[in-house]
Amino acid sequence: MHRPCRKALDTRIPVMGREARCTIEHGGQTFTGRVLLETTELLIRGDAVKASIPFAGLTAIDAKDGWLELRAGRARTRLELGKDAERWADRIKNPPSLLKKLGIAEGTAVCLVVGIPPALRAEIEGGGARIVRGRGQADVILLAVASAADLDTLHDLRAEMRDEAAVWATWAKGRRELTETHVRAAALEAGLVDVKVASVSDVLSGLKLVIRRADRAGSKK
Repeated sequence: MHRPCRKALDTRIPVMGREARCTIEHGGQTFTGRVLLETTELLIRGDAVKASIPFAGLTAIDAKDGWLELRAGRARTRLELGKDAERWADRIKNPPSLLKKLGIAEGTAVCLVVGIPPALRAEIEGGGARIVRGRGQADVILLAVASAADLDTLHDLRAEMRDEAAVWATWAKGRRELTETHVRAAALEAGLVDVKVASVSDVLSGLKLVIRRADRAGSKK
């Protein structure tokens, strides 16, 4: 299914701040490809190249003249990101906390739909957020998607959630039968749009879903 904001991939402008199509120098090759800034690594995708660069192994991170340069020992990777090179460098050096990525702060009302890992719940409560049962009371709703059937829950969430609330749908990484594409398609069918993707943990990916502004009650006349 076509995603409107993917038009940005035809330029060097990052999509939602952490994905870009740009000129890449990696492994002795120069090519145009896609890069994705994850929490602990940078993913590179080209026609004939698929690589990941763990941040833990980096020995240098520099941004100059629109290029982001990453070094791990003698290995060097350069990305032509233009004005966003410095922002990406800063994000790699100072990664945001998980709660900040999810938009959860002290006092945030969070509803946990079944299947959320206990460790994540503990981190949410430790950050001062309020766990609520009512979906209509929540600022943020976390939905664990274990199978395609769980995506049907998005219809119920759309009907119950507040206009300003957000749903984070999470699923296990590396499953061909359940990917970001499947989650996005189900969200659109339920009347939700995705505005952000994030790595929730080493094994979980997440997609932030909201109600379109045009569909919110306050925008209707």
